[in-house]
Amino acid sequence: MTVSLWDVEEIDEYRIRPMGELLVGLHTGGRPVRTRLGSVWSPPSAVGRLHLVPPSAETAWNVHGSLRFISVHVGEARLRGLTERSDEAAASLSRLDFRFGFLDPFVASAVTELFAELRDPREHGSLYVDLLADALLVHVLRSAAPASVVAPRGGLSDTAWRLVRDRIEERLGESLTIEELAREAGLSRFHFARAFKKATGLSPHRYVTLRRVERAKSLLRYSDLPLVDVALEVGFSNQAHFTDQFHRVAGATPNAYRRNEP
Repeated sequence: MTVSLWDVEEIDEYRIRPMGELLVGLHTGGRPVRTRLGSVWSPPSAVGRLHLVPPSAETAWNVHGSLRFISVHVGEARLRGLTERSDEAAASLSRLDFRFGFLDPFVASAVTELFAELRDPREHGSLYVDLLADALLVHVLRSAAPASVVAPRGGLSDTAWRLVRDRIEERLGESLTIEELAREAGLSRFHFARAFKKATGLSPHRYVTLRRVERAKSLLRYSDLPLVDVALEVGFSNQAHFTDQFHRVAGATPNAYRRNEP
């Protein structure tokens, strides 16, 4: 396993050939990045987002500026060792897909802690790092399993849920409408709202608000953006409304959350 800090002053477009190892990257600074999806470039992914590159994947990236990130590279030998101890991990390994610009507080914290411990060890030996790395790998492999949300009768199918969820993540910082999400699911606005509530237990608006707050947490932790810019980045129209909604969800104001995060 290798953990690296990359700090590049200027980079344009580059490709990563299949490496035979799993890569988990945490974007910690610099310009937004894009990846090529088919024949087009993806929407930009900002600081605080994660990228997962399976051992056999080839990826293309576009930055146009500075880039800073932490990467964890896990060799196939370590992956095989993990799967020998976990049937669930072995089954999930084959389902690993390239994931771009996602949010996962556990993965982000584990990557950050691995880098901090390897740079400035607080304990002798590798036991703590080994346990932390294995916890990270098991979490990543479990996330590759099929979605655990099973829509009740009248709810969203697994396919419709994935389409709607991905659209929300792509457009989280922009204006979203029920009509747009319903169109992804192939339902009328009325039936979509009811189906979404049955599938998730939340209204579409509540779900989007929670996702926006989670993204804001990452920006507060991993960037020095002013609060007004964080608010706009995650889709709130002004700082006051952002502060109110953040406090309702997180139990603290954005400023207090930023001060208390390590």
